[in-house]
Amino acid sequence: MTEVFATEQIGIPILTLMILLPLLAVGGLYAVRSAAQQRMVALGAAGGQLLLGLIAVIAYDPSAAAATQLVQKASWMPALGASFHLGVDGISVLFLPLTALVIGLAMVSGAGVAASSARWFWTNLLLLQAAAIGVYTALDMVLFFLFWELMLIPSYYLIRLWGVGPARNAAAMKYVLYMLMGSVPLLVAIAALGANYGSFSLVELSQVEIPFGMQTMIFALLFIGFAVKAPLPPFHTWLPTVAMEGPAGIAIFLVGLKMGTFGMIKVLLPIAPDVALAWQPVLVWIGIAAMLYAGVIALAQTNMRRMLAYASVSHVGLVVAGIFTLNAAGLQGAVMAMVNFGLASTVLMLLAGGLYQRLGTTELTGLGGIARHAPLLAVAFFVAGLASIGMPGTSGFQGEFALLSGVFSYGAWAGAVALLGVILGAGYILWFYERAFFGPAKSEAVRRVRDLNGNERWGAGIAVACALVIGLAPMLAVPTVSGTTDQMASALQVKDAPVQTALVVEQD
Repeated sequence: MTEVFATEQIGIPILTLMILLPLLAVGGLYAVRSAAQQRMVALGAAGGQLLLGLIAVIAYDPSAAAATQLVQKASWMPALGASFHLGVDGISVLFLPLTALVIGLAMVSGAGVAASSARWFWTNLLLLQAAAIGVYTALDMVLFFLFWELMLIPSYYLIRLWGVGPARNAAAMKYVLYMLMGSVPLLVAIAALGANYGSFSLVELSQVEIPFGMQTMIFALLFIGFAVKAPLPPFHTWLPTVAMEGPAGIAIFLVGLKMGTFGMIKVLLPIAPDVALAWQPVLVWIGIAAMLYAGVIALAQTNMRRMLAYASVSHVGLVVAGIFTLNAAGLQGAVMAMVNFGLASTVLMLLAGGLYQRLGTTELTGLGGIARHAPLLAVAFFVAGLASIGMPGTSGFQGEFALLSGVFSYGAWAGAVALLGVILGAGYILWFYERAFFGPAKSEAVRRVRDLNGNERWGAGIAVACALVIGLAPMLAVPTVSGTTDQMASALQVKDAPVQTALVVEQD
């Protein structure tokens, strides 16, 4: 695999700048005194990140999908064989502006943080942003693991110090324990790869002929680590707990950025393709079963935040099924769905957090009639909900259509059951929306509820606009993704699903 360096392609080390910008903003937080100035520094960094992310997407060349682009490489730990190696392909490049947007929405959700603790709140969000960009761009496994682990520290503080539930301390500890449980197998797999093949480079490891027995061990270790983060059942219980007890900002981040499934595509498939093929039937049905299991639980929920958490787990199941179809349609649909969930789910969590701040509850018993008193909030929730269920005209349609096409291409029964899961998803979103936003108001607090404020309008408006633009003009994102997913499917020697041809015709 060839590499195109950022200095040749764009003239600046843009990926390094995206990691450094939040860290520089942390320094800026301690150079100003007022809470308003600190907030402007944090939002300015998020805006700068979004701009740099968009520049990276524009600079990325889809016609050179076989090459890793915007590469930066420097000696880091030569004795260990690790290097500071960054780069993007058609999959990871889309997550750069998405991460900035998700963190920006998390910052909007924290607008009411007390002035005495605001600086530390913004610091943790900025550190989380820098680590997330590192995960999406790292091409060295040691560097990848370092950024992966660094996300744990600010996440812990955000849950423990700014959580909204009475059990936030327990929720923070539960999150840490689950993440450490997933990190151990990741670390063992990375150490085994380095010890046996003398390299931590994802580019080099993807070209090494690893024996099937070694691949099996590496695959199992990596899959467990990524399944915990995704999360997949039975490792999912930390997400509803954090959604209920933690602040809206951390819920937005954890629900919006599907890092576990990203790791499966970017790390797992290139390193252990033979095991992925051998275990394909089991893996596809694991994804479908997770989708149905979490979907049924989401349908039974009476709390909006818990329902959205289980909806996220259900979405992860569908994405996992699409990934392990190992065809171009399934892979492309998985990436597009991850981008869509990053837009739609973050808006839904932002609005759910805003309702909790206003009403002190997101239980159905305290909702009802919201649309009459907060129409902008109701419309934003409805549009984001439609995107999350894949309504045509929204960003969710392209990904969901490609995912289902990929699963149907793999097997008719698998596709039929996955379609049932999609219908279930539409059911729990629309059923909950109807009961929460319409009908008579069930409390006096709802009759006095404030509509979206300026910050929420900007945050939700930008994300919803992106969801609609991608839905109405998919050619803005599909060619970037499809070049890389076609390459991956070709390398796995799996027949493309019919949807790929259809999408290419639409682009032409």
